[in-house]
Amino acid sequence: MLRLLIVALALLIADAARAEDPALTDLHNTLVPLRGQEPDYIKTFGGGPEFDSIKHQLRDWVGHHLPSEYPTENRARDLARQLNEALRQDDLFCPPEDTPADPCLSKWQFYGRGFLGPVSLELRDFHHAGRFVLVETVNGIACGFDVSAYLYEWTDGHWQLRWQDEQTDYTPGKYQPRYFTDIHISPPYRSKPTPLVLTLGINPHCQ
Repeated sequence: MLRLLIVALALLIADAARAEDPALTDLHNTLVPLRGQEPDYIKTFGGGPEFDSIKHQLRDWVGHHLPSEYPTENRARDLARQLNEALRQDDLFCPPEDTPADPCLSKWQFYGRGFLGPVSLELRDFHHAGRFVLVETVNGIACGFDVSAYLYEWTDGHWQLRWQDEQTDYTPGKYQPRYFTDIHISPPYRSKPTPLVLTLGINPHCQ
């Protein structure tokens, strides 16, 4: 009985969170129908054009919650924890590995389609040359994740999206979901106000 009450309370909390955040509701409604569909391992790891909507809904949701002033490192870490807790409460993360009937496990292996991974925020402060926050988001696929990166600049008292790196071509043989091992950003200059960005990554699918 206690277990049922705990589950019911968790569902009520998730419903309340969604009611207060329509964008989170939309993201939830986009993700959930994808769960349980068997993957096409050979072609696109379960990825398809519907992932664009997921990536952009998640990107915009995070962007909407960026603070109204440039944060400290501690504030950025706290915000990332708050965002991830909201996603967790809304049942958008895979459950712990020891959960019975884990929905992220198929009869073959891990299958996170319809689930997300944690959001990360990292400040890149060049002082007078520019102040940025790097956002990474994670979308589940067959036997891995599809990670996207976004760079926001703090300018004139608000955040502006300056750069993004997403895998958006889901053609078999061209879709290469990846994990970023490092992202380097050059300080912007007057002659080149948008910074140069170098991404290093791997495609860890089933490895």
